[in-house]
Amino acid sequence: SRYLLRRCVEKMEIVSQETAAFWKHVLRHHRSQVTVSRRYWTFTAIARCMDYRRIPFPKDFILDFPPEEEAEAQGHLHRMGLAGKPYVCIYARDNGWNKAFKGELGSSYQCHDDARNFDVEDYRAAVGRLAARGLWSVRMGRAVERPFEGDFVVDYATRYRTEMMDFYLLAHCRFFVCTNSGIFAIAMLFRTPMVWVNAAVLSQCTDAVPPLTPKRDLMIPQKYWSRQEGRYLGAREMLAFENAHPDYGIYDAYARAGIEIRKNTPEEIADVAMEMEDRLAGRRTYTPEEEALQDRYREILMDAVEENHFLYLDARVGTEFLKQNPWFLE
Repeated sequence: SRYLLRRCVEKMEIVSQETAAFWKHVLRHHRSQVTVSRRYWTFTAIARCMDYRRIPFPKDFILDFPPEEEAEAQGHLHRMGLAGKPYVCIYARDNGWNKAFKGELGSSYQCHDDARNFDVEDYRAAVGRLAARGLWSVRMGRAVERPFEGDFVVDYATRYRTEMMDFYLLAHCRFFVCTNSGIFAIAMLFRTPMVWVNAAVLSQCTDAVPPLTPKRDLMIPQKYWSRQEGRYLGAREMLAFENAHPDYGIYDAYARAGIEIRKNTPEEIADVAMEMEDRLAGRRTYTPEEEALQDRYREILMDAVEENHFLYLDARVGTEFLKQNPWFLE
């Protein structure tokens, strides 16, 4: 994002094409005054060296919007018909971006994309239920495969997108329903509540997971069906499989093991989206039985973390998902 780069340059030094010659001069003639590290720490390596869970979130937003950008954003909101209206951002990853910018990919990347992608139409049930509460749904994305129109829907990705508004919309939405893709990092900058659907993995062993928190965020995992055993893999088995295949090749490994990916149903997505809305509206309380389901999931998760020291998807699991899919906690 050139917008993000420009805003970061306002706050820190960035090595870019424009400044490369300067930094080359500094390194060549003032090497003793510069500390250069060749160490690259993966998230998993960091997790092995520190308890990242104790690091507090920053108290202030990393980005703000100066008056000229606020005025520009209000103009965009008027054009979209969103001025003064409450809205939720939604995002479904598809092959549109790869087709536009990466070209044809190999089989391992196709498995990777198949694991992360899903059909934006699976949001229809959620959009309808949110609309009944007076909430608009703003479809986010860039270079998507097809439009997504309807009542109480703004197809921002195909009709209105600008880099600045990517940030503004995610900073000001009620919450963000998304899946494994880099766009989640924008919402993180503003601590926007997230509903993570079709979560492809539960840990950082194999793919990126955001630093969610169970106090703020919800998630539901996609399902892995073993053709040989005729059943779904539970959370403990998913975590063990991820630990045994610690790279993006995990999705190839699932395919070789005869394990199929099955996406969340539209009803599952709608249920967890409405749970978030109810939480934010102060309408949602949990029974002791529901809390016991969450405790069971965290027990499974913490057992795996303590043994293998990896980052993990630290969010509350959708309540209806756990009730309707008891195999997940077996």
